Amino acid sequence: MSHPHTHSHADQEARLEQVLAILRDSRLKLTRPRRALLEILVHEHGPFTIEELALKLHDTPCDPATIYRNMAAFEDLD
Repeated sequence: MSHPHTHSHADQEARLEQVLAILRDSRLKLTRPRRALLEILVHEHGPFTIEELALKLHDTPCDPATIYRNMAAFEDLD
């Protein structure tokens, strides 16, 4: 039996594509840090602090201010 917060890779990829489509429709630019944040949020179980997200973004240079701005931009998407 699967855990309620466990999703298959295919489900995660489909969700990521949905989120990317919303981003494209909103006319927000898909930057490398923004995509990396979205991948973490879709593929991993949260919630996360900004500091935790910064640690997870070790391969993508991204300071906490950028993470805060992106999270605010994501919240404003409808």
